[in-house]
Amino acid sequence: MLFLLAAGILSSCEEEVNYALPAGEDLIIVEGRIEEGYPPFVVLTRNSPFYGNTNFSEADSFFVSNAEIFVSDGERTSQLFEYQIDSLSVNAKLYSVSLEEYLSGESIIGEAGKHYSLNINAEGKNLSSTTYIPRSIPMDSIWFRRDTIGEVDSLARVFVTMTDPDSIGNFYRYFSQVDQLPMWPGYNSVFDDRIINGKVFPTPIDKGVNRFEEIDFELFGYFSLGDSVTVRLSAIDERTYDYWNTLEANNSNAGPFAGITVIDDNIEGQGGFGIWGGYGVQEISIIIPED
Repeated sequence: MLFLLAAGILSSCEEEVNYALPAGEDLIIVEGRIEEGYPPFVVLTRNSPFYGNTNFSEADSFFVSNAEIFVSDGERTSQLFEYQIDSLSVNAKLYSVSLEEYLSGESIIGEAGKHYSLNINAEGKNLSSTTYIPRSIPMDSIWFRRDTIGEVDSLARVFVTMTDPDSIGNFYRYFSQVDQLPMWPGYNSVFDDRIINGKVFPTPIDKGVNRFEEIDFELFGYFSLGDSVTVRLSAIDERTYDYWNTLEANNSNAGPFAGITVIDDNIEGQGGFGIWGGYGVQEISIIIPED
């Protein structure tokens, strides 16, 4: 009786509510990186409304063209030029140094221990950022352990041993590559040394994930017997760590009513958002035998 009474009261009080959702700010999204031993790369895209229709057949229109981009290490400055890359039927735009400048040895190349500034002029917006490439630490060893999940008995976990410097405030991001496929970051790819400071420690390395593909969480993190695996451990600065740490914290949210972590970006200027990150580079490889 109480249930029926409550249901009657609630149904009689129903009222249709229409929310006028505010339009979001038009932003240029920056994803830029400079790795030790490599020239800088920058991708510029536009944001899209969270509530709204997105036509992925028009993905080309999300990329920002005709931007003026400069990278400097305080001694040398390189202008980045626009390149078009046809991938998965999308004409993606990427900015990097000119081929002539790169081949001549005159272009900016990432070096450990240096700061790099980024300046962007695009669509009436002036954006800037600065990053630092920390000195990377070598991995001492790499090994694997065979494993079985259900009826799948051809799996392996990969581990590396590293020695963290005896100074608090070191930050890392890891990637892995199988055979000649692209090198992908781990699902939760960053960590710091608050617990491991100054210690020699083994750590598992999950197989990197392509976030544009569906992830099989049952076999998540495992490599396969016969894989040739390369692990890249990158030293990063705190701002780069904060960006990826807060971004990846949203990977496992529980839907639209879950708490949202505010992403901590490092792009300065009105109308811009994203990351300009420096990466120290160390790599180690292993071949997992098939039997």
